[in-house]
Amino acid sequence: MIFDYILLFLSALQFLLFLRVIWSWFENIPKGRLYFFLADLTDPLLDFVRRIPHRWGVIDFSPILAFFLLDFARFVIISFLS
Repeated sequence: MIFDYILLFLSALQFLLFLRVIWSWFENIPKGRLYFFLADLTDPLLDFVRRIPHRWGVIDFSPILAFFLLDFARFVIISFLS
């Protein structure tokens, strides 16, 4: 039961991270309250991942590493349940 909520939370966080990445590609869209709400929810994860060396030139791979980290956490929880 509790694991279902954790999996739901991880999926929601992954979706919010996806929205933030997509939003960052469009510079013409103003960054209002919704963007900063997404940033407040996803920054703790991204700040944690940004401590790991992950840059290649000007490309920031921290969202990709965050997706892998969330998928790994979901895999561990699902493996624990089986």
